[in-house]
Amino acid sequence: MIPTLTIETERGGSYADASEADLHRWVMQIGDATRYLIVHRAEDELFAQAQKTHVGDGFVVEYAVADSDLRQTKVSSLDDVYELLSGWAFDREGWKDGRKWTVLGF
Repeated sequence: MIPTLTIETERGGSYADASEADLHRWVMQIGDATRYLIVHRAEDELFAQAQKTHVGDGFVVEYAVADSDLRQTKVSSLDDVYELLSGWAFDREGWKDGRKWTVLGF
């Protein structure tokens, strides 16, 4: 099943029924056209988000876990950001494996 995604950007833009290509296009603009973006999945009302860090060239990726907390990791490239956000959005098997995730409270 293909999820129904909405993408929100720093500038207040909201893009409903976003495709995987839309997600890729917006992720590749983090740091240029927008500092962050939020991806909402309509099926479970959860979200994932990414932003450019304030220091250095890295990025922070977070995802919500069933209204209980956020999980966060840091990555060094937009390709890594896209891999994580698209893996989360499309619920790909093993998408979060191999990363150190920090649990954050809401």
